[in-house]
Order: sequence, then C-alpha cells, then structure tokens
Amino acid sequence: MRLRSIPPPVWHKIEEWAKVNNEFTIQMRNVAFDLAARVRNNALISNYERTTGLKILDAIIEKYPDLLIDSDNIAQTGAKIDPEISIELIKEFIIWDKKNKKLKGFEFRFMSDLAEGIKPFSDHNKRIAGMNLTKAKKYGFKSGLSV
Repeated sequence: MRLRSIPPPVWHKIEEWAKVNNEFTIQMRNVAFDLAARVRNNALISNYERTTGLKILDAIIEKYPDLLIDSDNIAQTGAKIDPEISIELIKEFIIWDKKNKKLKGFEFRFMSDLAEGIKPFSDHNKRIAGMNLTKAKKYGFKSGLSV
C-alpha cells in the first residue's frame, strides 16, 4: 500500500514541515502524525486516514517532492533516540500530563513505569518515550530542564 511505503520518520518530517510552513489543515497534519504510528506498528488505517494520507502524498509529490527524496535513507536509519530524554525529563512530563491529560492511559502508564524504574530505561523504551514527548510537545509541553 502506498501509505505504508512511507517510513514513520518521513511522516513525522511531513507533519513537522507542514506545521512550520503552515501547510495543510490541522486535521491533515494530525493524520500525518498518526500515520507514522500506524505504519510503525502495522496498525489498521481508517478510511479517513487513508483518503487524507493520499491527499497529503499527492500534494507533497506535486509541489514539494524534496520532502520524500531522503525517505530511503531515513527508513534505513530508523527512529533516533533523543539525547535529551532522561528520567528527570520524563518525571517533569508526568507532572505536566497529570494536569493536561494529553496522553492515552496506556501511554501515561508507560511513562510512569519508566520514571519509577518498573520498565528499563533501554534504547527501545527511550524511543517510545521520545514519541510520547513529541506528541506532548504538539500540545504545548515545554521542559524546564533545557533552559
């Protein structure tokens, strides 16, 4: 399928580029963000996500094909670990999310388990935490640690 041929990091790149350049609607940018997770997890893509994702790709191919040039290289390198992710940052995030409630229950539990040492602070878990933090940043989370 055409949508699954685009690696998750490229979907994130499209979503970030669209946000910075005020391209597409907010709903379309959210679909690009969601498609990254759907492709990564081989999850079901809804009809709305499918039609919107294809519209996004058609527009990118027609007007901004440079966004897709490095997709093969990005697919090979995979998701990178954010070096700023730390237990302290995750604890700060948990306090923020208790107030703002932007993560789903299982996402919040994962972050909490990571902060409490129930889950190991492995590279794999750091990547997942990074995805959760990226989602939270979309909703306004800012760390006081990086000041």
